[in-house]
Amino acid sequence: MKKTITGLFLAALLAGGVRAASTEITAERLDFNYEEHRAVFQDNVRVVDPEMEMTCSTLTVHFTPGGGVRTIEARGEVEIVQENRRAEAGRVTYDAESGEFVLRDDPKVMRDQDVLEGEVIRFWRDENRMVCESGARLKLFLDRDDSGFDLDR
Repeated sequence: MKKTITGLFLAALLAGGVRAASTEITAERLDFNYEEHRAVFQDNVRVVDPEMEMTCSTLTVHFTPGGGVRTIEARGEVEIVQENRRAEAGRVTYDAESGEFVLRDDPKVMRDQDVLEGEVIRFWRDENRMVCESGARLKLFLDRDDSGFDLDR
């Protein structure tokens, strides 16, 4: 039976840096530990946010004592989709204070047909910036230059 998390829990989840008008997290199981300030979503996890969608096997959210989000860790076939961009990795961590996402375990970031790969890929939620560490590989598919001329001719 799939669990849908709403109401006060989502208000707490969204308070600490993950901003959205409405976000829904669904999973087969939720283990919420108030004393440890931690929620663990397991099996068929799906996050739907106005800015992005994410799927993974396990999603762990660590809260601040005040109820805001401190960190989020997604594991197991993580996929993040946002407009024409997609990211895949075995593990993704998010730090709410810095807005930094860190992709590990065979990470890839794709935009249209372009693909960036490396051992670790970092990007920031509110910045147009990305860093690829160790073994960076970028495949670009260029059909036209800035003047609009077809480069394949």
